[in-house]
Amino acid sequence: MIKTQRPYFFFNINSRPVQKFKGTKTYVSTGDSEDMENGELVTFYNRPSRANVEPKINDVIFAKMANTDKTFLIDERLANYIFSTGFFDISSKNFDPRYLTYLIQSDEFDGYKNAYSEGTTQVSISDKRLKKICVTYETDIQKQKQIADFLDEKVSKINKLIDLYRNKIAEFNIYKLQLISETICLGLHKNRDYKINKNIWIPKIPCHWAIKRAKYVFDSLTKGSGITKEQVYENGDTQCIRYGEIYTKYNYSFSSTFSKTYEKEIYPQKIAHYGDILFAGTGELISEIGKNVVYLGDKKLLVGGDIIIGKHHHNPIFLNLALICPLSQEQKSRGKSKLKVVHISASEIGNILLPVPPLEEQNYIAEYLNGKIKTIEKIINNYDKKINTLGDYKKSLIYEYVSGKKEVSL
Repeated sequence: MIKTQRPYFFFNINSRPVQKFKGTKTYVSTGDSEDMENGELVTFYNRPSRANVEPKINDVIFAKMANTDKTFLIDERLANYIFSTGFFDISSKNFDPRYLTYLIQSDEFDGYKNAYSEGTTQVSISDKRLKKICVTYETDIQKQKQIADFLDEKVSKINKLIDLYRNKIAEFNIYKLQLISETICLGLHKNRDYKINKNIWIPKIPCHWAIKRAKYVFDSLTKGSGITKEQVYENGDTQCIRYGEIYTKYNYSFSSTFSKTYEKEIYPQKIAHYGDILFAGTGELISEIGKNVVYLGDKKLLVGGDIIIGKHHHNPIFLNLALICPLSQEQKSRGKSKLKVVHISASEIGNILLPVPPLEEQNYIAEYLNGKIKTIEKIINNYDKKINTLGDYKKSLIYEYVSGKKEVSL
């Protein structure tokens, strides 16, 4: 029977903290849930504080964060993983687990979830608001199973196509990193000989280039202001960039405005200007530590305390790419233990070895790579659009059958 009611009446929101275990388990955060196989291995004692959700088989987990479609039915494999507290863990005796998974993925449920989400730093739905969601769905478990069988077949075909496009994106991202690494380290005239320098393999760069530690490349490396977003909003300012906004960006051009009071109270070197390099000083994963972007905005930028600002007189795009390439990223994470929250200091960034060609060659390399990267990212964006279109179609298809608007032909 099709009814419109609150599904919360018939499922449980579980609170199962991680039980003590030996060895390691894979930790899945909301950020890396699309690539679980490469999730971080953690022990019980060094896992991040958010790694505290341990679902059981046939539980359904989904991200609390708004505008994200991350919903998973727990099977035997996933039951051995640890999940972030950014996920809800629910179960029910009144729903077929597969049908419940589809219900949560449907347009109607997802729309209410997004509408009921709140927050400033991260918009997400709370337990209290989750309980208010009221949607249309099939209450008969046998019919739920029939709908789930039908959707399993249809959705599987859509997911295979989505996976194909995601693999293409991964290939282009790998190619982009290889291109950056080879060009930054070897110049436009490639020389593939390598030498070792203090336990770090360094390409044998052109003889007129230099290898310098970052502290001799930057004029200054300074931690940000320490101002919170709440303080920014209280003063009527538009934005304070935080470390979380750095992870997925290659450059950052948003120009915020802020009060003259802040500008007088903060040392000038703690405000970002055009061309400055911004580093994430904090993260849950070692792979996130020291991630950097180049600031290309035309106004001063208010910077949070968990970001390190690098000021310099080099080509900003070249320098940013030199710090993105795998050789530099490996140096950033070298010696970092897997603590619950990992930090990198300005002095540690200062010890990174970088190839430094003359400024004229930096300009040529930056122009060459910038053009190549734009072409690659255009291709990636096209695949992203295809994935989004398929995702929208999948949600619509699920909604039509879950809500009873269309019936499964037996």
